[in-house]
Amino acid sequence: MKKIYIASKYREHEINHKVYDCLSQNDFSPFLPESIDKKETSLEEAKKIRDICAHEIKQSDVLFVIDTKEAYGSDVGWEVGYAYALKTELNYPIEIVNLKLNADLQCIRAMNDPCFSYVSDSIDKMIDYLSKK
Repeated sequence: MKKIYIASKYREHEINHKVYDCLSQNDFSPFLPESIDKKETSLEEAKKIRDICAHEIKQSDVLFVIDTKEAYGSDVGWEVGYAYALKTELNYPIEIVNLKLNADLQCIRAMNDPCFSYVSDSIDKMIDYLSKK
């Protein structure tokens, strides 16, 4: 079973859980960082959350990035950068894919971003792609 780390904005709670449910129903094992039972109430807590996320990314087969209403922020950027560094510098076998749910973002951000091995505007197409890998 493929383990998938979902990288998305926390405030997109509804979309994140929809993607989580779709992946679960299609025999993937998704991880959603917002499920971590910690709050960023201090620098130490933030470091613990970062360490959990880093561990989960290392354990994943796929980093699944969700672009929603606006471009993603620094947390998702960090997750993409970390996974990309693992893949390119340490030869970790992680695939980085991007689900773009906002057509305007497709014009803003280049579609040929070297971080992403696959980009789609549909969760169904993404699941089909991941199922064949």
